[in-house]
Amino acid sequence: MKAKEFAEMCYAEKEIQLKEYMNGKESLVAKLKGDLTLSTEQEKILYKLVDTVLTDTYLTLLYALDGTASLGNGRQENFKLYGEDGELVFDSGELEMATYEAFYENKK
Repeated sequence: MKAKEFAEMCYAEKEIQLKEYMNGKESLVAKLKGDLTLSTEQEKILYKLVDTVLTDTYLTLLYALDGTASLGNGRQENFKLYGEDGELVFDSGELEMATYEAFYENKK
């Protein structure tokens, strides 16, 4: 696995979570949302809000893994991630580019 596939898998997971949160019945988030009485317009706003929160969270974590953003207490460093095959998934800078493409470039 390389940076592009890893970032695309993270994007796909974000989309799965968003779908479950907004349309599902199994997750706690979906159950809490179901307790709300929202108008159609409020549903649209909530969808955008949850999508934005998930996107921001994934971007922060992925950029932090790549060393291009700080995590938690402001500490910024490069991390190394290895696949099951023992191969390095990304070199510094590769994950940032792949993440941007997965979350923005390919979604236009």
